[in-house]
Amino acid sequence: MDILAIRLQAPIRSLTDDVLLEIFMQCKPFRSNDNIPLHITAWLAIPRVCRRWRALCLSSALYWTHVIMPNPTYLKTILERACQAPLVLKIDTEVDDVDCIALLEGHIYHTRYLNIASTTDSHPSLRAFEHIKRMLQQPMPQMRGLHLRFHSVGGRPFIQTLPDDLLPSLPALRLIDIRGIRIDWIANKGVFGHLTSLHLEHFQFPDLREVLANMPSLREVAVVICDPLPDTWLPPPKSLIWPKLESLEFLCSPRSARIFCDAIAAPDAVRLTWRVREPPIQDPETIPQHEALLREVLCTFILKCSHSAMNARRLPALTLTTQRNTVSFDWFEDIRIHDLPKRGQDPPAPCVVSIVFTLPFHLSSALRTMPLDGVQSLCVDERVPWRAYSDSLPILPSLLLLPFLRDLRVLVLRAQQKDSSILKVMAANDGADTPDELLLPQLKHLVIEHMDLLMACGDDLLDYVKRRARTHQWLTTLTIRMCIMSSHKVAELDTYVRQPVSWDYISMANVRRVV
Repeated sequence: MDILAIRLQAPIRSLTDDVLLEIFMQCKPFRSNDNIPLHITAWLAIPRVCRRWRALCLSSALYWTHVIMPNPTYLKTILERACQAPLVLKIDTEVDDVDCIALLEGHIYHTRYLNIASTTDSHPSLRAFEHIKRMLQQPMPQMRGLHLRFHSVGGRPFIQTLPDDLLPSLPALRLIDIRGIRIDWIANKGVFGHLTSLHLEHFQFPDLREVLANMPSLREVAVVICDPLPDTWLPPPKSLIWPKLESLEFLCSPRSARIFCDAIAAPDAVRLTWRVREPPIQDPETIPQHEALLREVLCTFILKCSHSAMNARRLPALTLTTQRNTVSFDWFEDIRIHDLPKRGQDPPAPCVVSIVFTLPFHLSSALRTMPLDGVQSLCVDERVPWRAYSDSLPILPSLLLLPFLRDLRVLVLRAQQKDSSILKVMAANDGADTPDELLLPQLKHLVIEHMDLLMACGDDLLDYVKRRARTHQWLTTLTIRMCIMSSHKVAELDTYVRQPVSWDYISMANVRRVV
């Protein structure tokens, strides 16, 4: 068989144009952490493989819509090939070339998603900001998602009001995410009438007047609420008409949480996540008052979202984290966001009340205020070492919490370090009354993320699943994501879990290190 015949019978030649284009789309370096010359060169080299591939790429404007900016020459080529297709732009004034940002001014009218990060008091950002202002002054008829982040050097919020002459026309806007800067909602009330997703930092109660009070299409809200001053206007009960709301997440103190939730008129089946901002308590006599308010607000949430008397005092989900991030502002564009197939209506998500404590927290207060016996899902984020305490005595949170979580079904552990205090306690069985008694006896599903399973936490995990198997209380599933591990470790764990261990990759570099 000659070479030409082999080429004609190659499996890749049998792929249709639609399948090939789908493969090409997955090669696009559209995320910021992929924005390196090697990936860009490989992506732009796909059209040079053969005539068919070149014709396919050049005929599909969607292949060029997620704009990357290594230099003006590349950018001009990408914009020419994108033609009038809706663009997804991510601009970081600290790293992107100012000339590249200037080139984008003429294409803002067919941009669908715009993500701008700017450090307001650095020299590169000051030059780039003039181009950004001119962008935001233009009509944006196709803009569906707008993400603006303005911070000072060191990450401090900029906290100034966006000028009134910006954002003049956004008829298609559905998502807005504003951090480090404020919007005059009254001046821009014609811009935001069709929002479905609202993400705001430095949200104040007077903002709820006028525009935000009646948003009939709003489905998702994530806000960081500032505590009101004594003379601040507060929204009346049931004054926020959000009939389609599906997900509500907010970070605030218990007092602000009570005011905010009383003001919302929304369906009962709302996924609610409250990230508790614990006020600094200097006077021990104020701790009982704080706990009473925390308990009152939490019970109100649970009762509001419960549909049966049996679950009326059960908190389904709990998260403990050391991450000082605010609410869920992470926004990553789908690589095929412009041509997703039409789907039927998604089934309604189960109603969940989740409470998030950022550690260090007065965990003794948490134990006194939360119905831990009903928690069925727990997420513990240890990616920053815990500085945990209970009142004045240092103690691991796991020693305090685990014995109370006897109804827990799902546990998610995240730790970017060599060991995990939770896994260590689970493996050592600390706190159990008898040597064979298990902590978390009802646990069925365990998820491990961001751990080095070649170190101590891998041994702790293996000891725990062995103990469960020995007592005939096997885990049903074990899922390992973004961890350093070896195939040998996976095989060991597989022996003691009912279903095959689910994992995403094996770190071969670390396997060689161990061998």
